[in-house]
Amino acid sequence: MDKLAARTLQLNQTQTKRTMKQSYALALMALAPFARLQAQSSCATALTITPGVVYTVDTVDGTDVPLPVCSSGGTGANAGMWYQYTPSSYQTVFVSSDLTQNGNTDTRVQIYTGECGNLTCAGGDDDSGAGLLTLAVFNAYPGVTYLIGWDNRYSSLGFDFTVTTQPWNPTYISFTNQTVSTSSCSGCGQAAVDMNNDGYDDVVTVTATNVRISYQQPDGTFNTIDFPTTSADYTPSWSMAAGDIDANGYLDLLYGGGSGVTFMMATEDGTGFTEISGPQYVFSQRSNFVDINNDGHLDAFVCHDVQPNVYYLNDGTAHSPTTKAAWAIRRMAATTAASGSITTTTI
Repeated sequence: MDKLAARTLQLNQTQTKRTMKQSYALALMALAPFARLQAQSSCATALTITPGVVYTVDTVDGTDVPLPVCSSGGTGANAGMWYQYTPSSYQTVFVSSDLTQNGNTDTRVQIYTGECGNLTCAGGDDDSGAGLLTLAVFNAYPGVTYLIGWDNRYSSLGFDFTVTTQPWNPTYISFTNQTVSTSSCSGCGQAAVDMNNDGYDDVVTVTATNVRISYQQPDGTFNTIDFPTTSADYTPSWSMAAGDIDANGYLDLLYGGGSGVTFMMATEDGTGFTEISGPQYVFSQRSNFVDINNDGHLDAFVCHDVQPNVYYLNDGTAHSPTTKAAWAIRRMAATTAASGSITTTTI
C-alpha cells in the first residue's frame, strides 16, 4: 500500500469514528425525553409501568406528596414521583431500588389502591433493600390498579428502580390492621364469612334489630350495608353461625343466646332478614349448621350449657321463614347404654 492510499484509509477511518460518535450522541438525545417522561409528578398523571423494565427517576421533585404513609419513617416528605401497575393475574409484586447503580441512595416508596385523593395503603417500604435502598413486596389482585409513589422523605436524589412479579407466593402474605365499622350489641358474637358468594370473607355484626354486613372488596377494602330487622328474641351473646338453611342462595344466621335461639332468615332476594325465634329455653354455648341426618338438608346444632344439646332438623319444606312448623327442635338425651347410643325426644 502506498503512502497516499494509507493516508486516505486513515482519513476514512477517522471520519467513520466521528460519524459513529455523532450518531450515538443523537441517539442519546432522542432517548433523553423518554427518560424525563418517566418522572410523573402527580398521582393523576402516574405513568403505567411494565414489569422487568428499569425506570429512572431523575429527581424526586413532583408536587404531589404520597400520602398516607404506608412505610416506616412517618411524614416529612414534600415531593413525590408516581407510577401505576395493573396485574392481569394474582401476583406477588416486588418494587425495588436495590440496584447496584443506585449506590446507597436513601429511597422510600408508598403503594396504594383507590382513587387519587382517597388512597388506601397496599404496601410500602423504606430500607428493606441493601443499606438505605428499598424493597417493597405485596400481593396484587388481577384488574386492580396499584399506585406507586416514591417520596423524598430522606433524599431527592435520582435513582433507578424495577418492578418484578411472580405468581402469588403465600410466604409473602402479610397482615395490615384495618378498621371496620361495626354495629354490635354488647357482648354479642361476630362473624367472618362470605355472605354474597364472591370468594371474599365479609364481616357480620348484629344488634337485636340490625344486621350489618361489611362486604370485602377485591382490593381489601369494605363496603358496609345495614339490614334492619324485627327485634330478635335472643341476641348472639354466646355464639353466631351462618348457613343457607333454606337453600335460597343467601346465608341465614343463627343467634345463640343465654336463654334461647333466634334464626335470621335471609329473604329470597337477599335484601333483608326475617326473624324466627323458638320458645324453648336453650343456654347456648356454641352453634353450627350441618346436615345432621344426611338427608341433603342443612340442619342446625346448638350446644346447651346446662341441659342436653339441641338440634333443629330441616325436613326440606322450610323454604319459607313463615312455616315454623317445618322445623322440629329435638333435645339430645343423655347416653343410655354402654354402646353410647343416644335417644332423642321431641319437645
